[in-house]
Amino acid sequence: MDIHTLDLGFRNLPGAAAAFLVIGGDEHLLVECGPAACHERLQEALQRHGSSPERIAHLFLTHIHLDHAGASGLLARHGAAVHVHPRGARHLVDPERLNASASRVFGDALERELGRMVACPPDRVHATEPGAIVPTGAGSFTALETPGHAGHHHAWVIQDPSGERHLFSGDAAGMRLPGTRFPTFPMVPPEFDLGLWTQSIQAMIDAGPTSLWMTHFDRLTDPVEHLHRVREDLVEETRQVCALLEEDESTALDRYRRWHHEHAVSRGVDARLLERHCTETHYATNLTGVARWLRQGGTVR
Repeated sequence: MDIHTLDLGFRNLPGAAAAFLVIGGDEHLLVECGPAACHERLQEALQRHGSSPERIAHLFLTHIHLDHAGASGLLARHGAAVHVHPRGARHLVDPERLNASASRVFGDALERELGRMVACPPDRVHATEPGAIVPTGAGSFTALETPGHAGHHHAWVIQDPSGERHLFSGDAAGMRLPGTRFPTFPMVPPEFDLGLWTQSIQAMIDAGPTSLWMTHFDRLTDPVEHLHRVREDLVEETRQVCALLEEDESTALDRYRRWHHEHAVSRGVDARLLERHCTETHYATNLTGVARWLRQGGTVR
């Protein structure tokens, strides 16, 4: 079995978002597909590895946010079976609400940033229950329920013949700035939940992965150690955001951005790299997500 990271050139940035081509025998599979705006880049990357949308037999989605699943309808129309959490399945068949929600956040920049999802044919969408095992020519994929970033989130685990256990984490292990060990976290509304997210990180640790494949971005070979650090950083950042909101919500955005930049630079991150990957939208949606969670009774223990 071979796994290839396909850089999708998301937002015209290297190392911003990936899809993963898995080849086992004669069968070609994808984990994630990226946004519709990157579909041409995805096709080009597949071709470089001797593949194409028509050759993809299965598409495994971690969740239905447009940067992970936006091109799913385009692949399904070529025949791919799309495996997704049951709570996300109906939105792939009818993506009107997804597109409308993204339009409210991105406005006129939606087409440039993400594009619009087109509907998947209903017979190509498979609602996969947590814990279910999907057999493929490359091996069996196990759906690991991992809410916290989104309530409809699966990580996918596959063991290859050599015994290596590959875990595709979507956003459940956070996002990693390319070329660094520094995680960032999409704490987006309406489903951010710190307690569920930390439980999901423990579930991924318990799965015993030997390789961690992050949609944002690429492969890590020390997954358990990394996941322990991610959990600590997630709690620390959430605690900081809560304090900023409770002190003065009207100035929280500027203070959050300043804290995050100082925190990243103290960890050896180039400030220019952080600025390219963490835009004002990132900070604003995180504040909104955490504020909503607090109003629903969320607390940092």
